[in-house]
Amino acid sequence: MRSLTPIHPEKETERIAKFIRSSFAKVNKNLAVIALSGGLDSATAFLLTVKALSPTKVLAYYLPAKNSDQSNWHDVQELKQLAQLPTDNLRLIAIGAIIQKAWRIIKHYSSQEGENKQATQTSHLSKGTVNRKNLNAKIAEFNRLRLANIAARVRMMVLYDQAKKHDALVVGTENMSEHLLGYYTRFGDEASDIEPIRHLFKTQVRQLAKFLGMPKEIMNKPPAAGLWPGQTDANELGFSYEEADPILYLYKGGKTVSEMVKAGYRKSVVEKVLHQVEATKYKHEVPYLIR
Repeated sequence: MRSLTPIHPEKETERIAKFIRSSFAKVNKNLAVIALSGGLDSATAFLLTVKALSPTKVLAYYLPAKNSDQSNWHDVQELKQLAQLPTDNLRLIAIGAIIQKAWRIIKHYSSQEGENKQATQTSHLSKGTVNRKNLNAKIAEFNRLRLANIAARVRMMVLYDQAKKHDALVVGTENMSEHLLGYYTRFGDEASDIEPIRHLFKTQVRQLAKFLGMPKEIMNKPPAAGLWPGQTDANELGFSYEEADPILYLYKGGKTVSEMVKAGYRKSVVEKVLHQVEATKYKHEVPYLIR
C-alpha cells in the first residue's frame, strides 16, 4: 500500500513560487496580504510568498488577541529579519478590543431573547450530561469556542480590509491536514484568495519549512491555533499530525478502515481521525444548492 512520501523541498519551493507568481499575474495584482501568527504554517506560507514576489510586495500582519502568547511577536520579528521584509511591511494590529466588543454585543442581544429560548439553544449540549455542574462546564467550553471563532473572523475582516486598501490578494496558510479534518473556522482562518500550501500535509509543511531555514523556535512549537492559553491542536483533536497524516493520505486515496488497519495503523487512531473527517465534511459541501 502506497504511503505518504517525503517531498523534494527545492522542487516544491520552486513549484509553489511559480504558482504564486502566476496566480497574482492572472488577476493583475502585485501585492500580498498575509497574517503571521508565529506558527509554522503562516511562517512557511509567508517565506514562500516573499520568495515568489519579493519582500517589498508582501504586507504581513500580526493580529494578536488579548490571550495571545507574547513570544509569538518575537518570532514574527525574527521572520521579518529572515525574509528581509521592510520595516513598514510588518504591521501589528491588536484585535482584542474588537473581539470583546463583538462578544459583548452578541451576548447582550442573546440575553434579551429570554431564559427559555437560551435553554433551547444550548439543549444540544445537555445530551449525556448528568448534572447542572457538568452542563455549565459544557456551556462554558462551548462559549469559549464561539469566542475563538469570532476571533478568527475578526482577523479575516481585518485582512480583507487591508487587502482592499492596498489592492492586494489575501494569502492563506491552511495545510491539507487541517483542511481534511475540518480544523478551521469557516469564513475565518480558511478565508483567502490563494492557498500556497493547502496541497501539503502538515508533516510535509514541516519538511519544507526546514529547507527554507525556519527559525528553530518556530520549528519546535507544538501546533496550535492560539484559541486560548495552553491550547494545542493535538489536545483538541485527540491525535497528532504525525499520526493523522498517513491515515489522511490513505483516506484521500480511497482506502478503507480495514485496509489501513491491515497496513499497520492502530484501529482506534484510524477511527478517531476518520470520525473527525466525517463530522466536519459538511464544511466542504455547504452552501447546499438547488441544481
